[in-house]
This record gives sequence, C-alpha cells and structure tokens, in this order.
Amino acid sequence: VWCTGDINLCPTGRCVLPPTGTGLTMALRVGPDPWTEYHAAIGEPLELQVNGNPLNTEGGWLKIVWPSDGCPEAEQSWEIQSPFSLGRPLSASPQRWLRYSMDKVPMAGRFWLCWCDRSYGASCALWQHIGLLLLAGPVNVTGIPEMLELLEVFNVTLNGVNLTLEEQLYIAESSCDKPSSFALSPRRLNDGAVSANFELQAPAVAGSFVVCWTRVGQLPQKMGEGFARESRDCILAGWELAAPSIDYQHLTSDGQACSRSCGGGLYEMRRNVIAQAVGGGLKCPGASSPERSRFFSCNTQPCPTALALNAYTEPQWVKPNTFFQVIVEGYFLKPEEDRVVLVQGGDAVECGQAANASGGNASENGSIPQVQWGSGATCSQPVSNSTYLQCGDGVASLV
Repeated sequence: VWCTGDINLCPTGRCVLPPTGTGLTMALRVGPDPWTEYHAAIGEPLELQVNGNPLNTEGGWLKIVWPSDGCPEAEQSWEIQSPFSLGRPLSASPQRWLRYSMDKVPMAGRFWLCWCDRSYGASCALWQHIGLLLLAGPVNVTGIPEMLELLEVFNVTLNGVNLTLEEQLYIAESSCDKPSSFALSPRRLNDGAVSANFELQAPAVAGSFVVCWTRVGQLPQKMGEGFARESRDCILAGWELAAPSIDYQHLTSDGQACSRSCGGGLYEMRRNVIAQAVGGGLKCPGASSPERSRFFSCNTQPCPTALALNAYTEPQWVKPNTFFQVIVEGYFLKPEEDRVVLVQGGDAVECGQAANASGGNASENGSIPQVQWGSGATCSQPVSNSTYLQCGDGVASLV
C-alpha cells in the first residue's frame, strides 16, 4: 500500500490510493544484490561493482565504514565517517550496476559496504549492508615496549588482513621514507593470517625510532614508534686515601689522615664517582656506603701521659661575671681532647673527684664539696698544640 502522507495528493484524508479498503498491490523492488565480497590489497588498484535488479544508479550512495560503526540508521545523514572514499562511479548500467575504481588502496582492513538506494536531500530513507570489503595488508603493530635499551632485541606483532610471508618490518630513526636492507620477514605464517610475529632490534643510537612495514614493490609505511635509551652503570674510581680534615688531621708515616695521634684512631679510604649512571643503569651508591667509604685503624700506639706544668688566666686578673680564657703549658697535651673546668673549694679542692653541682655534703675529711662551675671549655683553639693549650674562646665559654 502506498501512502503519501500529503493531504493535497489524498483528497479522502485517508492517505490511501485508491480510496478503497482493498488498497493497491505494488511489486517490491529487489534493489542491490544482498551480499557481495570484494578483495584487494594495500597499494594495489581496486575495482568494485555494485549489482542489483533494479538498482538506483542515478541517486544511490555507496559508503565504506568500519564494522564497529555499522551502516547508518534510516534517515541518517553522512554522520559516520568513512575510512576512505571511492568517489563517484566510474561507469554504470542503468538500473543494473555501478562500477567504482581506485588506483591504489590506501590502507588495509575489514570494511562494510553500505548502500542507500533512495534518499531525500542529505538523508537516506534506508541504509543496507550489502557486502564486505577485504583489503589485504598490515593494519598496525602491537607489543612495542615503552622503553628499550640500545640494541635490545624485542618481539612485536603485525596485525592485518590476509598477511603473507612477503610482509617485512624494519627500524628507522624518524621516518619510513626509504626502504631498508635490514627488513625482516615473519618466521612462520599460515595462509590468510591476521597476525604475524617479528623479532626486531632497537637502534644503536639513543632516541625515538619508528617501526616500518614494507613489501616487495610497495612503498614503506609507518606502523608504530618507540624509544631507545642508553644505559650505563655508575662508574667508580679505585680506593684512595681520604684527604685530611678537621676530624682527620694526624698524618701517619704512610700518609694516612688519622683521627688521633695516638691511642688508636681511624683513617678513611674513599672511592669517588667518575660518571653517574645513565638510563636504566645501576645507580651510584651514597657517599657513606661501604662500597665508597671504609675505615681502618691507625696510630694504635699508646699515648704518653700528659704533663701540665703551668696554668693561668688570660687576662691575668679576672673580674666577676666577665669572660676569660685559661692557658695551660706542658708536654703531650691534646687540644682535641683536653678541656678545663672550674670548681670552687679553695685549697681543699682535689682534681679528679666527682663534681657536685648542688653543693652536697662535706667529704669524710671535712673538706668543702667539689662543685663544678659551668660546663668548662675545650682547648681546641687554632693556636693550641701539644705544649700549649688555649682553653675557651674568651667570649662565652668561661665566666
């Protein structure tokens, strides 16, 4: 039954011609052939013919789409983008067939052929899925590691349609403009394969690179990209004696910077960094790591007993609540270890007894308790040596 939906063409208002209950019997148009499968290969010519009986060769549309998109819905315009277009028909036979032609297939893959036999403006009354277009060749390369070392061997997969043993992959620095004599073929491949495994090798120069596909007689195409980095472990120098410092200033006869002049000290052996690690190389250990710093004994001979001959203050007369220094003269003195403290008690004071800051009780012999006055002062001033000690800084250490 044909219904126009136009009241001007349907005076009865029932939108039926003829205006009878029986309606009008009309023969259905078969339209395009229900299913057609076409084959071609990337880089080669393509000839495609749509047949039908009858076929709208004047107003019909042919559209190539990805299978995941499918053919557009009825009355939908060209909103779904085609991977590529065949353009206008090359030739036609009225109501029988339309022939399309392309000099070179631009890409490989599986595509649907969608046909619109009747359209109104930019909309199609009904899209039909009329066939499958199989374009042999590569689609992409998967499995490229995110980061590779220089000259590292890695495996990738070439995905495509109807792949053959003629497929080849190679590595290039930036583009696939030029074929390479180092292109590799898959190790084994079945007929009609959709994937092929390749073993490639990263370039010898650090930086980005591209994976290129080629085939005899075909121009190379970029299939993927990756990055190769240069890796180098940390480089350390050999063991060397550490240089003297404020804590290691006593040189031995062997040139070791010892921490003590006698009584057992330590000297350090160090390894300096020649070059830091690069890329994925082994990082340098810290400066205090056993791999870079080790200590050994030195100056183990017993120290002679110190002999203090004289001590006096500087200035000679000290007023209450003023700062001063104490000068000690003698033999075998140690500026880095010796210190002076002030105690009160008059003539009854005996050095070497425990100090009692709180006053405490009298000793058994009735002497005044030993009381330390302040915390004393060190004698490691720059002018101090084994026979002369300058104790306190004269500013804040003794009062």
